[in-house]
Amino acid sequence: MGSYKGPPEIDFQTHAEVGLKMFLKNKKCLVTGGAGFIGSHIVKRLLQEGVDEVVILDNFTSGREDLLEGILDKVELIKGDIRDAELVEKVTEDVDVVFHEAAQADVPASLREPALDFEVNGLGTLNILRAALKNDIERVVYASSASVYGNNVFSPQDRRFIENQALSPLSPYAASKLSGEMLCTAYYHSFGLKTTSLRYFSIYGPGEIPKKNSYSLVVSIFVPQAIQGREMVLFGGGNQVRDFTHVEDVAYVNLLAAASSASVGKVINVGTGKATTIKDLAIMVKRLVRDVPCQYGPRPKGDPLGGYADTSRLKEIIGYVPEIQLQEGIPQYADWYKKYNARAL
Repeated sequence: MGSYKGPPEIDFQTHAEVGLKMFLKNKKCLVTGGAGFIGSHIVKRLLQEGVDEVVILDNFTSGREDLLEGILDKVELIKGDIRDAELVEKVTEDVDVVFHEAAQADVPASLREPALDFEVNGLGTLNILRAALKNDIERVVYASSASVYGNNVFSPQDRRFIENQALSPLSPYAASKLSGEMLCTAYYHSFGLKTTSLRYFSIYGPGEIPKKNSYSLVVSIFVPQAIQGREMVLFGGGNQVRDFTHVEDVAYVNLLAAASSASVGKVINVGTGKATTIKDLAIMVKRLVRDVPCQYGPRPKGDPLGGYADTSRLKEIIGYVPEIQLQEGIPQYADWYKKYNARAL
């Protein structure tokens, strides 16, 4: 990539903040899907940590400029699609680190149009990896999903997911995310491209809005229902287990993963390590936001019984486990939603 741009990778588990700032100094980072819910938080965290340049590539299928409010003048925003291999190759020129967040991320939508998931999440990821290898990118951090586990848990009594266990995707979305994850691993072993795959667990927080005809992103569904005094619908009896992880924690883990030499070639769970049922979430929303009635519906196809993250690898390699708890995150999201909805109206 030409001239030397900063210090080599360091393992900074004891001094994470210092090591992160050293790693990001003079770096140019690309965030695909950087105008989206998770990607925009990564962009903001990069700027907060003092990164030199940030480039965003987003096709605005789900991305929104309001998520970049206040920082548009600090980034380079490119409207484009990761399925465009020529564009991806051009955008990754002179980039040091890629945070690959762009995805078709909706389980119900993947059942309606599975080919689109594999075009975006499979072929799109392949385009990123090919370009990264050609342009000598230092690191690629890939956003995977806990959906790759399906219903395969540590044990029936302990619905914990461990990175090295058997996987069983239940939806085209889950299968497509696993394909991208496996491509990252293959590119590391075959070509030496330094990749890290992060398996996200039920991310929520400011900036998230529910998708049409979708039961996913349940915090962003329940909280508005409570604010508006509408009843919450618990599909499948609300017994599904989730590990609700705040988006600000997820953004920070992305940066730490990029800077850690120990994460190269690894797949790492990103969750709190705490199990919460959908029913428990509804009770918390009723208590923290507004007490509204609940009704029950059948569990949709492709919706896993779920589980929670084993965080052993996260602690060992990254040295940080998400800290923001639901008791804090739910009121924060409710406050954000009220402001957002007021502006949207």
